Amino acid sequence: MPDLILMGAGASYGSENDTTLVPPLAVDLFDALLKFEPKLWSHVTEEVAAEFRLNFEQGVLAQYTQSRVLLSHLQRSMAGFFFRYGPSSANLYLKLANRIKKTGWAGSVATLNYERLLQFAMIRAGLNIVCGPNLTPNSTEICFPHGCCNLFCESVRGAAGMVAMDPFSVSTRGPIIALDEPRSFWHRLRTDAFPPVMSYFEPAKMTTSGANFIEQQRGRLQDLIVGADYIAIIGVTVREQDNHIWDSLAATKARIYYCSGVASQPQYFDWQKRKRPNSGDIVSDKYWKEDFEAVCDHMQLQL
Repeated sequence: MPDLILMGAGASYGSENDTTLVPPLAVDLFDALLKFEPKLWSHVTEEVAAEFRLNFEQGVLAQYTQSRVLLSHLQRSMAGFFFRYGPSSANLYLKLANRIKKTGWAGSVATLNYERLLQFAMIRAGLNIVCGPNLTPNSTEICFPHGCCNLFCESVRGAAGMVAMDPFSVSTRGPIIALDEPRSFWHRLRTDAFPPVMSYFEPAKMTTSGANFIEQQRGRLQDLIVGADYIAIIGVTVREQDNHIWDSLAATKARIYYCSGVASQPQYFDWQKRKRPNSGDIVSDKYWKEDFEAVCDHMQLQL
């Protein structure tokens, strides 16, 4: 099995010097969404908005309790928000992708993020990216255990404004397509009541559209984690309720390099003490920008 680099929101946020070019972290996400589409997000009550600002995952649950129908509309809005973030000519994702290309690294990458910054960088670097285990020569696998903003399930559609749903009780299964062309994406997002294939940002990571794809990707991530010899975790907060991630990380025999900054370090130490005692994991107090070469050294990506 190939080695693995696992990316979270902190990886995207730290990939650019100019943070206006990347999505905000969870603590600032609600206000960014409110600014992006105020007519929709202003329907969130002040009580629920306070939950979002305190803990976005708990805010989603509070919104579900108050208005299940509104939550599916908010999910579609989130997809549009993340879709806007485009390629950069120079960021850490591109630097990593170029390093993968030059070294011929045979590992896999997984992203928990809804935006496409990693994919853009890999394409710009000339990597042949494949989603799934059926790799071709000179290809690099990318895994989406929480989906992505531009993925849609083709099995079921419903006219936006005409279909109301309980987003945690409804799920679709079927073929998945990626819409990268902006006009096609925005038309689908605005006319289809079903959101893209994105897990809700809440503790259980429920998913309305393309449940079969998400299940396959989470199973694949678990295989990659357990089978790897070396793993780098970049910008991922320890959320043990995400058992499709953290149960496998607890079980793997891989050597882990955890790089998510000084604020996340104590959480990982606590988890490591309970779940991976004597594992020898390297837990950095630095962010990705400061630790880029150390991460590359761990993953055998030296030039």
